[in-house]
Amino acid sequence: MFMNHFKKLTLSIGLACCLPSLAYAGDFFRTGGGTTVNEGGKQITITVSTQQDANGQLYPTVKWRSGGVTLTHEMTSELLKPKAWFVYVESGSRIWMFDGKRSLRVLLITEKESINSDSAEDLKACPKEVRQALPEAIRRKYFDEKA
Repeated sequence: MFMNHFKKLTLSIGLACCLPSLAYAGDFFRTGGGTTVNEGGKQITITVSTQQDANGQLYPTVKWRSGGVTLTHEMTSELLKPKAWFVYVESGSRIWMFDGKRSLRVLLITEKESINSDSAEDLKACPKEVRQALPEAIRRKYFDEKA
């Protein structure tokens, strides 16, 4: 009995050490990682990764998978400031991204398309958690808020 528990514990620790960062709906990514969101009985897998362009600049890629549908959104024009950027998974259809400098965007995703938006109308729906995580100057820029 003890050996069975020890084997399970060892396997669990081994898997935890080898997996990428995990987040859940309502969590922040500050490095690459993935999460699975259950919406209306659908399992939606969201993976966030970063790549470097030819000049060494980081840019994000978001992969969204539900059933047999996979959408990959490479945001090569959204250069990230290392150690300052974040992605917030609000739900399987809304993913917020701050580039660590001056830009807040929302990725709106359906099974047919993904839209990368910074329109004032879309940003009005920004969750409190994201607003609080932004630097004060960015909150003022988008929401006319102070700390």
